[in-house]
Formats: sequence, structure tokens, C-alpha cells
Amino acid sequence: MPTFKPSQALLALALSIALIVGSCQDQPSVTEAPHAPHAAVMAAPLQTTAISPTGDTYLNINATNNATAATLNLYTWPDARSANAIVMKFDLASIPAGSTVSSATLHLNLTGSDASADPTYTVTVHRIVNKNPVVSSATGYTYDGSNSWTPNSCCYNNIPLAQADIGAAVDTKNVDKAPGFKEWDVTSLVQGWFSNPAANFGLLVNSDPSKARDRYRTFSSSEDPVPSSRPYLTVVYAPPDTATPPPQPPAGQPSSLFPPIGDTYLNINATNNAAAPTLNLYTWPDAKSANAIVMKFDLRTLPAGSTISSATLNLNLTGSDASADPTYTVTVHKIVNKNPVVNSATGYTYDGVNSWTPNGCCYNGVPLAQADIGAPVDTKNVDKTPGFKQWDVTSLARDWLSNPAANFGLLVNSDPSKARDRYRTFSSSDDSTPSRRPYLRVVYTPPDTVAPSPEVEARVGRWSSVFPAPIVQLHVHLLRDGTVLSWGLQGDPQVWEPATGTFTPVPSPSLLFCAGHTFLADGRLLVAGGHISGVRGLPNTNLFDAATRSWQVAPPMARGRWYPTNTTLPDGEVLSVAGTDENSTAVPIPEIWDGTRWRQLTTAGMVLEY
Repeated sequence: MPTFKPSQALLALALSIALIVGSCQDQPSVTEAPHAPHAAVMAAPLQTTAISPTGDTYLNINATNNATAATLNLYTWPDARSANAIVMKFDLASIPAGSTVSSATLHLNLTGSDASADPTYTVTVHRIVNKNPVVSSATGYTYDGSNSWTPNSCCYNNIPLAQADIGAAVDTKNVDKAPGFKEWDVTSLVQGWFSNPAANFGLLVNSDPSKARDRYRTFSSSEDPVPSSRPYLTVVYAPPDTATPPPQPPAGQPSSLFPPIGDTYLNINATNNAAAPTLNLYTWPDAKSANAIVMKFDLRTLPAGSTISSATLNLNLTGSDASADPTYTVTVHKIVNKNPVVNSATGYTYDGVNSWTPNGCCYNGVPLAQADIGAPVDTKNVDKTPGFKQWDVTSLARDWLSNPAANFGLLVNSDPSKARDRYRTFSSSDDSTPSRRPYLRVVYTPPDTVAPSPEVEARVGRWSSVFPAPIVQLHVHLLRDGTVLSWGLQGDPQVWEPATGTFTPVPSPSLLFCAGHTFLADGRLLVAGGHISGVRGLPNTNLFDAATRSWQVAPPMARGRWYPTNTTLPDGEVLSVAGTDENSTAVPIPEIWDGTRWRQLTTAGMVLEY
């Protein structure tokens, strides 16, 4: 058994941030036009908290617990086998109940790497399932010092190393050898823990089972003597009073979410702001607009002939002025006369060259597109509560759909009734957090569902418009209640509700990718086998009950199966054939599921292609 104690190289990082906030002068030049303040002084729409582990350790291929070690080790030994795995637990009790988690990032400080020529080492992060480890007692053999991890043959001498007690990888990083903090996106993990604390068994950071022996990476643990080197989790969330879920469409009507194909804000200068992370509205000087937001949307994915019943513009408020004014009036307009080029438009020109129609709206005669817009299609008195705000732009979207050539986009206007330095700031399409970016929600009736003929539709079929899913759906099952269960290689399985278009995660007890599956007579879905890595299969058996939206763990098969074939027999039993086991070896012996357990057909051996 290898003994791994690489020398430690600790990197201390000193961070300093200089915040420079400019103020408007009484007589600024046009190139120093006022704008919303630096993000450092904006009202934060989301809260960020840094959470230290309640415990961390690494498992080795022995019976030693390493919870007091100063490092968290990942190691490959022998060739193509994991010899270490990191186990960590976090308590989310500091996040207010009812909050909405928008992102979560795991930070580990790299302190050591092997001396091989391999430039990177693949490190994956997984949800721990089945077993709730006791960090101060867990070893490669047991999750609590007494009771074993689920048996599997992943590793040297069949030490389980928790490899059959983890879900699919939630994020993967090819870790180089540069010391310092590395990050993994664990948003789905934290969202699952927050919504169901009882399922928070912690996370596992896995070694690279594709590498030759003696490749490794070492990270600081919570016992590192330098506090700034220790691991932590950052969670970005909206408290319950600022989490505004998008409205659901009427029952029976599909909806589509359209991100802008481009957005920017105009200032009273010649600068284009299409790459900025914010969309700014500002009043300066008194009673004059100094900013205007320009956005474009492409509705061509809506089926031709559809009828739009509603369209809502959604903008995420991130900052407001500090004045006593409680609201700021924001109007939305159709852009007319000029067709702006978003990545070139400025306060002077709509395409970087040609001027907006001249008018005297704004400071120093800058036109700011104010003579190239129609009447307001909606008006909202925007308060200072961070979060999404909505405007009804149904008439705009209907015009664009019926006459695409007239779709010059929309303009969101500042409040020209306010005193100077009043403002509102929103997230743009370049916001670093995808869930904060602007979007247009369109609810519509496709042409062939206006007074539909069910008989004709049932015969000829119909495609919907494309809509996003939270995972890559590789295995898909229509359940008895009309919902759809799906899963892939990464992320939690999801149940899709066609009536509302919503996806609900249903975390599985083990990684289901490349398992065999078939429905039982009672409507439950039997899933046999699963994925360890490469073509190495799990022996696990899982049953999904659509009525309770829950998984049940059943007795495992005699051997793992990756990519088997399941077939329901006339008597209701299920035959599973082929696949490759924990060692990537083809499984020749079929097995039968009799409703409670598996039995092998030992006289029917045959090696079949998977």
C-alpha cells in the first residue's frame, strides 16, 4: 500500500481592493457623463456567505481516519484506480429559511502536485448518497468507523472508498499544478441540501481514475495552520423577500424564455456599453435622462402563426440611489425609425456612425434615442427592493411576431421627472450569474392548437419550440402521471411537468448513467446497474416511484453492469443481460429480477455486445 506524504508548499495570498467611486461634478464634460455608482456601493440584490466545513477528511485504502491531517489528499494507485477521496460536510443553517440559492462554489487550496509530465489531474465533485459519513471516524472501509461503505471493486484490494455511495459528478475540473485556490461549481448540490437538509450527507471530491500510478494533488484542510489557506464554500442566495420566481403561464399554454440577442445602455457620451455587466438608468442633471437601456430579442423560434397571449420583460434590479425617493419611474418603449446595432450604439449614434434623430431631451443635446421611440407600452414605479421587476410588453412582442422587419428592439427609459443622481441599475446579459440575466417570457398558443382537432393532431404529431433543460437528458421515461423522468451523466435526475414546463430534481441514490431500465407492472421504474467511470459498471438496483417522486434502494446484482439491456418477461419478471462490470469485464451470466431480489441464470452464459 502506498504511503503518501508529499512536501507541502503553502501559498499565502494577500488581497487588497481599492474602491474608487466617482461623483458627478456641476459641469462635467460629455466624456465624463454621470453613471450609476461602482458596484461596491450598490444595494446588493443577493447575499453571499462563506461557509467553512463542519468537518473534512480524506479516505485512504486503509483503515485510518485522517480528519486531523493538515492536508486533503487525492492519489491514483495503482494505475487507473483511486487511492484517496476527500469527504467534506457543510452546515447551511446560516442561510435564512425560504432563501433561493443562485450559486455555490467549493474552494480548495492546492498545495502539492506530482512531479510527472502530466500537466493536469481530473478532479470531480459528487453528492454523497446512501451513507451519512461521520467525518471524524470515516475510513476507506467504513463511513462511521464501524459500518461499511457499499461494497464495490473500484479500488485496490476491493476497499470500497465510498465509490458506490456517490451521485453523478456535479462538476469536473482539470487541475493544473499552479498552487492556489481551485474552484468547483456545486450549485445543484447546495440547492438540494437547502431544500432537503435531511439529505445533506456531504460531498466527496474524487481522485482521477484515468491516470497512471502515483499521480496526485494535495489541498489544504481545515487543520491547515494558515487560516487563509483552509477550504470553504461560497453560497450566493436571494433572501426570501427578494426571491421573485417568474410567473407561470396559464394552464395548457406553452411559454418560451428569450434571452436578449444583445443589450446595452446609452450614456450621454460616445461610449458603447454592450459588454458591461449592468444596464443603467440615471437622471442627470435635474429632470433629464442620462441613460437609456436598449435590448433586442429574436422571436423566430415561435411557430409561425402563433397567437401571443402575453409577453413580460424581466429585469433584475441590483442597485438604487440612496435618496429618500422610494420609487423611480421606468418606462418601456418600441424603438422606431432607427434599427440599432447593439454592440456599436452610443448616446449619439444607433450604429457607431449614424446619428439618432436630433432632439433636445438631454444634456448638451445628446439625442439618447429619445426621438426614435414610441409611446410607453408599460410603466413601472420601481422601488428599491432588489430582485426581478416585470413590464408587460405584450403589444410589442405581437408586433414583432406579425412584422419581424419592424423589430428594432425596445428601449427602457430613465425617469426624467426626478432630481439629479437618482438611478436604478439592472443585471445585463454579461452578469456573471446566469440566473440574474434579463429575459423575455412569451406565452403563446401555437397555430395548430387554436381550435385544435385532437384526432388530426394525434395522427400527424407536433413539435414544440425548443426549451432549456437543467441537464443533458440521455435517459428519458414517460411516467404514468404524464410527467417525464430523465437523467444523464452529470447533475441530478429531473422530473418534467409538461403542464407547467417546470423541472424538479429527484436526486438518485447512485449514478444511473448507462444503467438498464424498464417499467414494472405497478408503474415503478426498475433501474439496474450504473456508472463508476469509463465502462466500469455498478451492481446497484434502484426503483423510482412516480407517485411519491422518490427512489428506493433494492438488493444489488451479483456483478456490476454498465450499459446492460433489461427486458420484461411475460410473467412480470425482468431479465438483465450483458454490460460490463466493476473491472470493465463483459458480464456473461444473465440475472432475473423477481420483484424482491436478483437470481443468476448460471447455465445461460453468453458474452453479448452492450
